[in-house]
Amino acid sequence: MLKIGYACLTVGVINHQYRTLQKKNLNQMRLYDVIRDNLATLERMLDYNFENGIQVFRITSDLIPFGSYENNRIPWEKDFLQDFIRLSKKIKKYQIRISFHPGQYTVLNSPRPQVVAAAKRDLIYHTKLLRLLGGDRTNKIVIHIGGVYGNKAEAIERFIETYQTLDPLIKEHIIIENDDKYYSAEDVAYISKRCNIPVVFDILHHRTLASFPELSIEQLMAKFAKTWDKADGRVKFHYSQQDPDKQPGAHSATIFLRYFLLDMVTVFNQDYDIMLEVKDKNLSALKCEHLVGASDRYNIKHLEREWSKYKYLVLEHSPRHYKEIREILKDKESYPVLRFYNAVEEALATEASPYALIDAANHVWGYFKIHATKKELAKYEALREEIMVDLTAPVRVKKYLFQLLQKYKNDYLDQCYYFFLDGFEKIAY
Repeated sequence: MLKIGYACLTVGVINHQYRTLQKKNLNQMRLYDVIRDNLATLERMLDYNFENGIQVFRITSDLIPFGSYENNRIPWEKDFLQDFIRLSKKIKKYQIRISFHPGQYTVLNSPRPQVVAAAKRDLIYHTKLLRLLGGDRTNKIVIHIGGVYGNKAEAIERFIETYQTLDPLIKEHIIIENDDKYYSAEDVAYISKRCNIPVVFDILHHRTLASFPELSIEQLMAKFAKTWDKADGRVKFHYSQQDPDKQPGAHSATIFLRYFLLDMVTVFNQDYDIMLEVKDKNLSALKCEHLVGASDRYNIKHLEREWSKYKYLVLEHSPRHYKEIREILKDKESYPVLRFYNAVEEALATEASPYALIDAANHVWGYFKIHATKKELAKYEALREEIMVDLTAPVRVKKYLFQLLQKYKNDYLDQCYYFFLDGFEKIAY
């Protein structure tokens, strides 16, 4: 059966943001503080994934800022060893398959030796992290082939030659991915055969840079599954959907469940891991998990739980869909997962009216009104009135309501997506 995962960030949940550092602000004390906070954040993400039945998770490469920086002399792997031991035990207990995906500057086929040397350092860093977190050969590091540099054939040979020089321990973790600009599925199939590297087939990249015209997506998935040995663990694929308003290859803000169903229905019963690459991260992962029923077979309680988080966000976009979803969930004997998420997706694609924005804000304000001072009430009413004449006012209203949430704690609102979606992610930072 399919297992669904997501990459790097957990959205819609308070206190699940990583910290970063700029090089100009880098010093030992700040770096230690950021690492400590980031490891604590990762632990909260692992807990969230376990609680929500998500067993496939890509960890950010920025967990340890400047971890592969050649002048970084801080022994973070030793100084935080107890944290890593605790995290590795939790990962094993939760049965979460972790992975990494180094960024665009980790290029093994560059003609510049210093770039290749930096890429090797980065792979050493990622391998070290995987091992500290309890990873084995089934935990992978995804890399792209790199650039073309004016001669694709030579660039492919450089990749193959450089790959052969990697430490065997690093090779155990490396998998390669087709991209949407230079290296098609056919190209990585050739490199895989030469180097005996597993391929993580990216479906959107293939649709953007097509090859193997005679093969369907299902047939290509089966083809690339054969590049994986049993020791590599479950076969992994990357799945995303095209943003209709952006250039080819751009990921959509959410995974539309009806299209995911069309693409994946023929492989639902395969033991594949599907890594979603999408802007709303875990929220789409939950959608797809609820569709395939991997974590708990088709229980309406999952939809009710998600509705409790979505409802004020849906209300401010579309009161009609708000009422429709309430009706959909009245039948406790059915499992209307497609109808539910289709209605949520349609609602969030609807432009919010000032009246709906005010109605949703009033519902949220209702949790504070018995505690709020007269001054706070007056400020809220003044901000709310601005919604009728100022397009930027809804952001200010949400920011103020979030401030009140910090003052007047409410466990229910802490779990709501009202404060996090539709471009408001930074409100909780």
